[in-house]
Amino acid sequence: MKKQYLYEEIWEDALQDILDIIEEGEGEDLDMSGDEEWFRKVGNRKKYSFRLEMVNGETVNNIEGSAVARDLDRVLTNNRRFLELSKGCIIILRMGANFILRIDIIKGNTLFHCEQNKSKSDERKIDLDDSVLINEATPNDLQQGLEPWVGENPYVLILGTFPGEMSLQTKAYYQNKSHNSFYRIMESLFQRPQGLSDKDFIISNHIALWDCMKQAKRKGSLDKNIEKYSPNEIESFLHQHPTIFTIILNGENTSKEFKSSFTKLLKENISILTLPSTSNTNSIRFEDKLKQWKVLKDILLSANL
Repeated sequence: MKKQYLYEEIWEDALQDILDIIEEGEGEDLDMSGDEEWFRKVGNRKKYSFRLEMVNGETVNNIEGSAVARDLDRVLTNNRRFLELSKGCIIILRMGANFILRIDIIKGNTLFHCEQNKSKSDERKIDLDDSVLINEATPNDLQQGLEPWVGENPYVLILGTFPGEMSLQTKAYYQNKSHNSFYRIMESLFQRPQGLSDKDFIISNHIALWDCMKQAKRKGSLDKNIEKYSPNEIESFLHQHPTIFTIILNGENTSKEFKSSFTKLLKENISILTLPSTSNTNSIRFEDKLKQWKVLKDILLSANL
C-alpha cells in the first residue's frame, strides 16, 4: 500500500533539531542536504523547495502545491512541544534547492534569523519597527499580494512592485486597464486569440508575472504610498523555474525595489532589464513605451520559440 505522507518520516527524523532551534529562539539554518537522496527516493519530485509560514502554530500561507511542506506542517502541528513553543510567534521555514532549511522566528517586535548559506546563525537581531523588509504585521495590517502567473517553460519573468487595488480585488494582474497599458502593449507584441483569459494569454507566450513584494501596507494603489512590506521569494522561484533566463522590471520603482531587496540576484548569471512603467502615470507616450518593450519579443524569439 502506497504511503500517503511520503516525507513524514524524514521530517520526524529532523523534528528534534527543528524544535531545539525554535526553543532557542534565535533562528538557524538546518542542513538537510544529507537527506537529499532520501527526499528524492521517496518522492521523485522535480523540486523540493518550499516556504511554510506559521502564526501561533497555524499555517497561514498556501502550501497546497508542495507535499514536502504539507508533510512538515503535519509533523509540526501534531507535536505538543511545537504548539507550546509557537505560541505568540511567527515562524517561517523555507528550504531551497540546496536542501538547507532556513528557520526564521519572530517574537514580539524582533526577528531572529541567520544568513543563508551559513551552517550556524550569526544571530543578528533586527528591530522590526526599523525594518521595511520584514515585520510582525498581521494580515489585518498588511495586504496580501498575488500568486505568480507561470506556465510550462517560462523564459522571461516580468516583475512589478505590488498589485493595485483592482488587481487585488480580482486576484489578477494589471486589471485597472484604463490606468495601465500592460495588456495593450502585450497585445501589440503578441497575437491574442479571442476569448483567451489574461493569465492564459501571458503564460502561453512563456512569460511569468509576479511582484517584488509579497505583502504591503499601502493607501490606494500608488507605490509611493507603501509604508512597509515583505519581499517575495524571487530566488526560490527562479530555482523552481530554471528555464527563466531574463527578468524584466516594470518601471523605475520596481527597479529600485529589486536592487534593494534582491542584491544577490544582481550577481547571478541572469539578464535583468528595466523597461518603462506600463502605468499611465508614466508620462512617456505609449508609442515610445511600446518601442522599448519590443525587446521582450526579441528575447523570446532568441529562445527559438
